Amino acid sequence: MNKNDFLKLLRTELQDLPADEVNEIIRDQEEFIREAMSAGREEEQVIQSLGSPRDFAKNVKAQQQIDRAHSEPQLTKQMSSTLKAVMAILVLAPFNLIFFLGPFLGIAGMTFGVWATALAALMLLTLLFIAFCLSWLFLSGSVWVHLSTFFSLLGGVALSVLILIGVYYFTKFLVRMTLSYLSWNLKFIQEKA
Repeated sequence: MNKNDFLKLLRTELQDLPADEVNEIIRDQEEFIREAMSAGREEEQVIQSLGSPRDFAKNVKAQQQIDRAHSEPQLTKQMSSTLKAVMAILVLAPFNLIFFLGPFLGIAGMTFGVWATALAALMLLTLLFIAFCLSWLFLSGSVWVHLSTFFSLLGGVALSVLILIGVYYFTKFLVRMTLSYLSWNLKFIQEKA
């Protein structure tokens, strides 16, 4: 395969990326090939060192997903980009299904469960607290019973908020660790190729 064939196939494999990014990648590879050839390497040898255009494009797409996830400011968008990066790495290296996907889905599922439980508890306790405050004057019983109910509900609301704050920071940590693993894994895959 010569340089023109490689670059043509690479452009085809990268067609789902924005045109300016594809052009930049193609220019970079043209320059890399030109410099390697001017250093005395044969064109075919340089092209072989790059691997197949399909694998090269998969590597580029996976790296872009990881970079996009790193740069997202909002946690929800960062989580979405991280899932896309996980899928890109799984396409690149299916052996990750065994070692990575199971534990990742387990931890992500537990994190989602804590989010759902804490949000449900917060909504329920907030509604109970509001209902209790509105009906306090109409309930019979001692002041101590009313105060203990009031502070119990208020404590439950506060505890739910604290759990939500904790799971928010845990989710950020989980996303950061996942992206670090994906970056390491991508470098490992590229070195093996």
